[in-house]
Amino acid sequence: MSSCVCFHPRPGRSLQIKRLVSSVEDLAKYGPQKSDAEQQAVLEEVESLTLEKDASVSETESEHADPTGQRQGVPPAERAAATLRECAVAATNVIDKKKAENRQQITMEEMKEAIDNIRGAVMIAYPMELPDYDPVRQNLENREDLSGKATSLSIIDPKESSLWWANKELLSGKLLSDYIGRNEKTKVIV
Repeated sequence: MSSCVCFHPRPGRSLQIKRLVSSVEDLAKYGPQKSDAEQQAVLEEVESLTLEKDASVSETESEHADPTGQRQGVPPAERAAATLRECAVAATNVIDKKKAENRQQITMEEMKEAIDNIRGAVMIAYPMELPDYDPVRQNLENREDLSGKATSLSIIDPKESSLWWANKELLSGKLLSDYIGRNEKTKVIV
């Protein structure tokens, strides 16, 4: 049973990859995240602006400005950004639902490799590291705080969950043969 179901200390690995891919795409497009103080200053500035356009904003700043105001608007070099985007697409392909529809197995090793590839691309794009508060860095270091976010509702804690088959709860540490018997003619497809 352990080869069929992998209980990992970090639940929701595919959900982690989805969040990471989203953050990496923003990182490649708009650069690192602003600190909370910078984001608050931008919000206050937006509230105080009138309808006339600020002439002091250059075209390069407005070209890469984050519409949400959460990122700095200074993306990495184009080649590094392209590498980040390629790694994000590759990670998305690892957890693609079409794999499940085609009955292809998704292994923890594949998911770990996708995360490691993104980690390498981030290190190439930002050799001096991302700020400590950047969501990409927090995700890669497994210290995301999802409390109060909608994504926290989709993560199931393995300690609070159970696996059921044929109206029986499968307990950790027991063999699958303990539940279905040892009949050699019985075929179980997992």
